[in-house]
Amino acid sequence: MIKYYYRAKSWTGEEIKGFITADSRETAILNLTNENFCLIELKNYSKRDSLFEYIRKFLDPVTSKELMLFTSQFSTMVRCGIPVIESLDLQTQQLGNKNLTRGLTIVIKSLNSGKSLREAFSDASETFPWLITEMVGAGEESGRLDEILDRLALHYEQEYTLSQKLKSAISYPILLIILAMVVVYILLTVIFPQFINLFEAQGAELPFITRMIFDSGIWMTENFSLIFVLAILLMFLCVYIFRRFGARLILDSVKLKIPVFGDLVIKANVARLTRTAAMLLESGVPLKNSLSIGKNVVSNLKIRRDIDKIIHGIQEGQRMTYCMCGLETFPDLCNRLISVGEETGTLDETLKRIANLYERELSLNVKQITALIEPLMILIMSLIIGLLVLAVIIPVIELWKIF
Repeated sequence: MIKYYYRAKSWTGEEIKGFITADSRETAILNLTNENFCLIELKNYSKRDSLFEYIRKFLDPVTSKELMLFTSQFSTMVRCGIPVIESLDLQTQQLGNKNLTRGLTIVIKSLNSGKSLREAFSDASETFPWLITEMVGAGEESGRLDEILDRLALHYEQEYTLSQKLKSAISYPILLIILAMVVVYILLTVIFPQFINLFEAQGAELPFITRMIFDSGIWMTENFSLIFVLAILLMFLCVYIFRRFGARLILDSVKLKIPVFGDLVIKANVARLTRTAAMLLESGVPLKNSLSIGKNVVSNLKIRRDIDKIIHGIQEGQRMTYCMCGLETFPDLCNRLISVGEETGTLDETLKRIANLYERELSLNVKQITALIEPLMILIMSLIIGLLVLAVIIPVIELWKIF
């Protein structure tokens, strides 16, 4: 008997995670289907290897850029008439990511045993997203594998571009904050003590602000190890609370309420969802399944819960637009455009236009926010360093008065 880890949806639309034991993968899928579960992910579970696998994936993750290169090269080889197994084997010799190479090795082994592409990529679900499994399966069944792979390559290219825009919006402020912390730490622990010793040797009375900053520097120097350990423990405590008590849902809900930032989160996640769902619809995947798979590219848990509500409504026969009414995570413009797409029978094209619209808006908003953040961070750094310089200048003036 083999133990599998699965993620599925119940008939109410609730996501369920758990373990199932079966003779084979096909038997596990059949058992879950008989329980009216809509399967999202199924993979072999090994308790012994779970920690090692987690560390390996963390150190060498399969990024959207690598998936873009893989699907693009795979499409080119298939279009040139190279057999699928040979194409994948050539990829294993060219790819630099070990996790991706390991996943392709599993796929090739499954194909050699007579399995379909969908089943083969499903066996390597720890490496390849469910989106690739469904799309490749649809391409194999329709005889348009090269076209489907082109769509996947374009999707991951746009996903990579979007993630880079989001990273650029936060990387510069984070860099400035780290730089400011380093400068302040050096001033407090290295520069300040030398000045203080000089002033005390001359008998100058230190002002309150200078004494307060100096004492803070001494405390930081003496308790650096304690501060470091407490910071690490606090980080692990936060992770534990988020996983154990469902605090992530609360945090993600709060993120959406933050002015400006919440709007960016909504646009980024809606763009990812609509582009993924549009691509799946174009490939012949039903709307409910398209949203179930597309939900996996959404990072915000609150938005994912709202997507579950939409999927549940569609299961009951309701229109997507009706299911979206009253959900704050989806803008009114998005709802209106989807309504038009459903009326005209062009939902896939409409979803694609929505994705393009929000990606353009996101790009413009990121540029505007970055332009505002830069002078703001420079001002904050100037105030902090200016306060420290003032704490040094005041005693210098007092010392000058003495002499």
